[in-house]
Amino acid sequence: MFTGLTMATSSDIDEESYKEVIWIKKTDKPKCPCPVCNELFEVPQHGAKGLKGNYILNGMLEILQRKLRKESPLVETINCDICIKEDETLKAEFRCIDCAQNICKHCKRAHNSIKAVKSHKVIPITGDENVDSKMILDSMSQRSKFCPDHPEEQLKFYCKSCMVVLCMHCCVTTHSGHKCEELAKTAKSDINQIETLIKLYIEQENEFDMAIKQQSQHRKDELTKAEIVKTQIEASRKAHIDNVNRHYEDQTLKIQTHIKVLNSDIDKLELEKGIMMSTRNALNAQKQYGHPADIIQMRKDVAKKIQDLTKLLKQSKSEELNEHQTIMTFAEGKICKESSTYGIVKILPNMRSELLFDTDEVYNLNDVAISKNGWIVIAEGKNLHFHNSKTLQREYLGRDINCSRMCFSENGIFGITKDTNKIFLINKSQITQVKIPELATNNDCSIAKRTQANHIIVANNNGCISIVDYKKKSIVSSFKHEHITDWIATNSQDHIILSDWHGSIVYCIDAKGYNIFKYGQNHPTKYNLYHPAGVCVDKYNNIVIASYGSNSVHLINSSGHFIKEIVKVKNPKVVAIDNEGKLVLLTGEGKIHIIEYQ
Repeated sequence: MFTGLTMATSSDIDEESYKEVIWIKKTDKPKCPCPVCNELFEVPQHGAKGLKGNYILNGMLEILQRKLRKESPLVETINCDICIKEDETLKAEFRCIDCAQNICKHCKRAHNSIKAVKSHKVIPITGDENVDSKMILDSMSQRSKFCPDHPEEQLKFYCKSCMVVLCMHCCVTTHSGHKCEELAKTAKSDINQIETLIKLYIEQENEFDMAIKQQSQHRKDELTKAEIVKTQIEASRKAHIDNVNRHYEDQTLKIQTHIKVLNSDIDKLELEKGIMMSTRNALNAQKQYGHPADIIQMRKDVAKKIQDLTKLLKQSKSEELNEHQTIMTFAEGKICKESSTYGIVKILPNMRSELLFDTDEVYNLNDVAISKNGWIVIAEGKNLHFHNSKTLQREYLGRDINCSRMCFSENGIFGITKDTNKIFLINKSQITQVKIPELATNNDCSIAKRTQANHIIVANNNGCISIVDYKKKSIVSSFKHEHITDWIATNSQDHIILSDWHGSIVYCIDAKGYNIFKYGQNHPTKYNLYHPAGVCVDKYNNIVIASYGSNSVHLINSSGHFIKEIVKVKNPKVVAIDNEGKLVLLTGEGKIHIIEYQ
């Protein structure tokens, strides 16, 4: 337990300060946790009043209290702490470090004459707040401490045998023959240990600063994402509300249609009834006023009508209607179709990494790209390998291509030759080469796809970056970047990600060549970037970097802040994201790895 870190002497603590210890004693707990280190210690007999005071902190508190008093317009001078108890206000001109009291010149004379406190460290009070505070703090380590067994003897020695602090009297009596040395000499090693501990705390504080900075940036990024997600939620809400409205409008239309059918049925019945009444009236007229010859001629028609109506009357019209009538009801049910789903906000856990599998074959690998249908296309020397993304087995081999770099596009895989300025489009069925006359390349060129149709970016290791229209076979624009470019990639905003092998830096620039951020050796993370090689961007605009020299793969966000180390592997060289979001990693050892990292 850090017993020297008690915040005040027992004489300065009021009864409120003992509540924790009193509570512990009431609950019959024999030990109390130290408020600094949480180590349990025995509760003194007199509770908190029995705890030793920390004179260093008391001195610091006194300086703070005096500073606060100085700042008060009602207090202009420091009074003697001894005289003020006698209701006298004399100006204090000295301070006893050991007693932690301000004293006037009269009390100083009395203080110096008392044998028990004659060795105390007394310093003058100048009246200058800064000077006095510094003198008090500097004098803290010079104050006298006395032996509990010999109150008039100062503690000046350390017994290495018993590991206790001693006075001269103890050295020659109870510790005679023990290995004792001067206290100041022994304390030097402890001071060195304290300095080491302080450095460790500083390092830990720096780690916390980094973590706070990283989390603050993450919060900033998430707040930006939050606005986007809110917009998406509102769009989804509107779409579903529109679907719900359409559904219930359809239900209302069913009601209207049903009522129309009922009205039509009644109209039909009214029409049939009218026909019946008209026929009946004609028969009545014929019966009363018709000539017997005409009535006889109607005999067959009357007999037929009697037969038909007799059959109809065997089943009432109401019963017939009841059999075909429909009844309208309402019941809760599914509004959306089976294929419809509601959008939800997901708070994803931190990304994990898992090596799924790798190949046993070894290649001289230049670059990798993923085709639209999921094939892993690898440039190896002058050959192109097409690998099944599920098994990594090689299923197709193209020869004499001499491809140095490749990138994915909707039309196929764009590639650039190692020793010429030819750009070509790779499909399994054919390879089409196109020469761009204005394009300046050399032995080390990189290529990346832009979001704009038919546009690609070509960069050489002299820092020349060109935006090329593949269809028109012309350069749209070009600029010079100050650093050597070894691999490039682009994100959804058409920002260009450049890796500088020799400078151990990864740059993010816009389409005009202006720096957005850089990430490299001086970045505050213990995962150093050294000789970065391949770079790629995932669907979240996070950037994956193959740090060849430090045998690790870094993941940073779109603002250039470190997220995690994805994997430790020897000489990671080329990276790409496949159609399922997995990382395809090629190493300088010629190995191919598939890694689940999110």
